[in-house]
Amino acid sequence: MITLSDNTATNILIDILGIGFISDFIKRKGYENTRFERKMFDDEGRKAGLDNYTTARDAWISLDNLCKNDTALSILKAQLCNSKIPLYFFRKAEVAHKTGDMVEIEHDVARIFAGGMRVDLAVLANGNNKDAVLLNNRLGECVYNYFA
Repeated sequence: MITLSDNTATNILIDILGIGFISDFIKRKGYENTRFERKMFDDEGRKAGLDNYTTARDAWISLDNLCKNDTALSILKAQLCNSKIPLYFFRKAEVAHKTGDMVEIEHDVARIFAGGMRVDLAVLANGNNKDAVLLNNRLGECVYNYFA
């Protein structure tokens, strides 16, 4: 679910924990611009006006919190989907990141270790998936080339 984004696994966790518990957790942790109201692929919920939203800032805060835990950091470094932010990292760089995608959504939130520096980048893009992936690629390339 982390190293390979899997919305089915996400839905299983939602069934176990419950939407209310997850929503309360999000509020307690201070993710001010994140709203969690439905399971993944819940078209009926979406039609009823329920949806899940976050911002690049909240996604970055979540990544930053996860990276403070060595186990979580190791899992994020083992991400198998490297076709977004880190696609054009030609030289040695270590990346801890979490991707996510659905129809018209392509997200990647990354902590990049390169050139003796650490850089964080959160790209949350919606619209045409191909264009959104390209945006992730190009922004990752720009950040990497600047800091590496």
